[in-house]
Amino acid sequence: MTTSKYLILSCDGGGIRGLIPALLLQQLPSGFLDNVYLLAGTSTGGIISLALATNVPVSEIVNLYETDGATIFTPSACISAKSANMTSPPPMPANVGSTDWWQYIVDHLLDILCVWYDNTGLKTAVQNVLGSSATATLNSLIPAAPATPWYVLVNTLQLCNNNNVWTPLQLTNLPNIANNTSGTTQVIDAAMSTSAAPIYFPPYPHPVYGFCADGGLFANNPGTIALTTLVESGVALEDIWMLSLSTGITQDSYPAWAINGLGTENAGPLFWFWPTTQTGSNSNGSTFTPAIPLMGAFFDATAAVDTYQCQQLLGTRYQRADVPLSQPIALNDYSPATITAMKNSVNDYVTKSIEWSGILSWIKANFPS
Repeated sequence: MTTSKYLILSCDGGGIRGLIPALLLQQLPSGFLDNVYLLAGTSTGGIISLALATNVPVSEIVNLYETDGATIFTPSACISAKSANMTSPPPMPANVGSTDWWQYIVDHLLDILCVWYDNTGLKTAVQNVLGSSATATLNSLIPAAPATPWYVLVNTLQLCNNNNVWTPLQLTNLPNIANNTSGTTQVIDAAMSTSAAPIYFPPYPHPVYGFCADGGLFANNPGTIALTTLVESGVALEDIWMLSLSTGITQDSYPAWAINGLGTENAGPLFWFWPTTQTGSNSNGSTFTPAIPLMGAFFDATAAVDTYQCQQLLGTRYQRADVPLSQPIALNDYSPATITAMKNSVNDYVTKSIEWSGILSWIKANFPS
């Protein structure tokens, strides 16, 4: 590790779009990961960070996203076979008060009453990647001196603590963190807790903290929390550097045509939670509204705020790789066409983007192999 430079590698959440940071990892200079001090991740980025911390080859992480989508997204028993595939749900009827609308609700009632996927499939896929390290504790991943430590941090939301409030948690093996006992967490429990995305997967029962949900609910981009936790651990802010890998610029929004189509007076809970992809187009002919608008707004907006905060705190010591996607990609869309689209977007980014060439120059100047 470069003296006095404490490097954070931060990986965002984003479901199947975890393929994007995994592919970017393959494009980093040989030996770059040896400079990393803290591997930080949320949700799918947490899985990536934990896999790296247990020395899983990057090629195997890529393979997880390329080939195990059907296992990861195993439909829950609660969802009928008819409605289990939620990657391309039908559009809402245009007339909110029409008979068609009420029939639509009846036809898709299970989609809002049931969790979509059984997390046993996700757990199986992650355990297969982690191997025997799945049952290791986070603390056991720290090598004995004089080896250079490689710490890890993932975010999860504890749904009820001893004071009956939900609590953002950092599951980490960083030293010198007040009242931190999360290092006794097994790697598989950390992976499942950080990636229990509401609606998609059920809450995960952490053995110590009880039911937990996806850390993306408060930090889909884990950069700022990783940064401040490292400061709490005793590292000076001016010694911290960070490379942040996103899961792509998703092109999700709630455009005016979609809002006007339903009517602003109908912008109640279903407006924000109903699992559908809106039809229609904006000025350039694209469909943007995510399947669950409120979830999309949470994840994307918090990631953007975190990027701004890290840029202001770290200045030139911060770099962010944000791959522009050619199409909106749902968290659970593992179709071959979508996998190909993500691979093509990453290839375009690393071969043509000034941003990526700047990141490589930053690495070469500050973290030579």
